[in-house]
Amino acid sequence: MMAVNEPNPDISDLLTLLSSPQFDDRLRGLVQPYLRKGARSLVATLPLARHIGHLGPEPHYLKTMFGSMYEQIVLITPPRSDAGINQGLFDLLAKQFTIIETDDKLVLYSSLLNQGLVQKGPYDLYAAHILRFYRDYGMERWTHGPSFLSMDEQLLERGWHWLNRLGIEAGRRFILLHVRDVEHVSNPVNRREGVMRTASLENFLPAIEWLTQQGFPVFRIGSKDDPLLNTGSGLVFDVPHLDDHEDWMDVFLCGQCFLSINCQSGPEGLVRAFGRPSLTTNLIPTIFGHHLPGDLFLYKPLIETGASAPLTYQQILERDLPITLNSTPLPDAQFYQDAGIAPMENSGRAIELATMEMIGRLENGTESRISEMKERFLARSMSYQARLNGNQYARSRGLDLFTHALGWGSLADAQLDQVPNFV
Repeated sequence: MMAVNEPNPDISDLLTLLSSPQFDDRLRGLVQPYLRKGARSLVATLPLARHIGHLGPEPHYLKTMFGSMYEQIVLITPPRSDAGINQGLFDLLAKQFTIIETDDKLVLYSSLLNQGLVQKGPYDLYAAHILRFYRDYGMERWTHGPSFLSMDEQLLERGWHWLNRLGIEAGRRFILLHVRDVEHVSNPVNRREGVMRTASLENFLPAIEWLTQQGFPVFRIGSKDDPLLNTGSGLVFDVPHLDDHEDWMDVFLCGQCFLSINCQSGPEGLVRAFGRPSLTTNLIPTIFGHHLPGDLFLYKPLIETGASAPLTYQQILERDLPITLNSTPLPDAQFYQDAGIAPMENSGRAIELATMEMIGRLENGTESRISEMKERFLARSMSYQARLNGNQYARSRGLDLFTHALGWGSLADAQLDQVPNFV
């Protein structure tokens, strides 16, 4: 592991340093010992691996983009001992990728070069800003399909043994639940973007009750600082508050669930990285909706100051909210605040109805003919994609591939229960 204390040069000096032969030597010295002899190797950095919303989906993105081209994919990450890194997921990824841990910030943030795929002698380097990275993944998945992460036999055996101790037999279908509760924003780092993406746990209780009535066990994951989930049902498990909770349990649940019900948060990306179905609630507009084709989602109603009704989907698109993102990329909270646009939570009724629709899809197959509402939603999304094709700002930032226009997931019919004229 390399340690380095670098000054903070301005961005032009930093880019000059990253483009220098000295940096190439520095990077090669770190990577060379890990390269497999005779293998074609790709190297990429994951500077935000402390967040499961990056450590989960981004290896899947790289596997989709490069798995058929390279025999070895090398991931450069911060040290696994850093706070926030999911140890169970790190262990699983280490069996599918070569991982190099470093606290060399210059190496970790070499993606600032934004050069895409670059030949570096014994290996190729993929260096792309996160917006370009996510767009590149979208293009590759659109043209060639996704390549998912896999579960290893050891984790599967360990996970089903754990569920068996909880009274859930091996192979039984279960539901994963993750809600980014308001407690998340007690951390000042999370406050601005966090407030926009939070949801109240009580709004999920009607859906949880319906699911348990259908015989589905429900496993809620999250933080031990989240409020307790007390339903009185023996089929509901509040995983972060279990005495023996460990990181790997969350990874197992994400990779084996029959359905994930989530909000716009890190675990949703890990669920999709395993190819598992999801219902995403409380969605804020984003161009990077990497849902699977059969997934459903619910938008948060957005209320402008002085308005008597939430924005319609057409108004959301006219205001370019799907491309109003910061560099992480999350919805730009400052813009919403300045524009006087306030997100409201999905209601318990809307979440329950969407859950019923999603379970119906999974048990009976997607409907042979999509609803007229879904057809209108797709048509408006495709029209917006046509606008983006001529939007120089969007094209220059990598914000010109609208996943809704590709049919990646569908708007749940329950959206109209909360916002009748949404689309």
